[in-house]
Amino acid sequence: MISPLMRLRQRFRRLFNRLFKGLATQSDLDRLYDQISGLLTIHSALAGHGVLRPFRGWAISPDAMAWFLADLHERPAPTVIEFGSGQSTVVIAACLKQKGAGRLISVEHDPVYAEGIRKQLRAFGSESFVEITVLP
Repeated sequence: MISPLMRLRQRFRRLFNRLFKGLATQSDLDRLYDQISGLLTIHSALAGHGVLRPFRGWAISPDAMAWFLADLHERPAPTVIEFGSGQSTVVIAACLKQKGAGRLISVEHDPVYAEGIRKQLRAFGSESFVEITVLP
């Protein structure tokens, strides 16, 4: 014999499945993001451009970067200071290179990571617009 509590759990499970069937889970969205990001990276590499690493984890989100770039484009010769270099450094430097004006000062605590970002900047040809300062 099924207890009333067990019967209630079964009904709740059926209701839950009926309500949420077909909805994407967070892992589905993460996989989709990774696939789109990978496709854009491949496209950029095949076009002969520099390659960005994914904007995940500690990196600024792509939508926030889009807002930042829109603001950056409105300024004639912007000076940007950031704390923590990364993919934002590479994108901002590329934007400044396109403008032909401006400066980015990036403060980074990890010398190894800073060197990796410098290599990316060189690949994009935008290292002359950035000063990476390593401070503990």
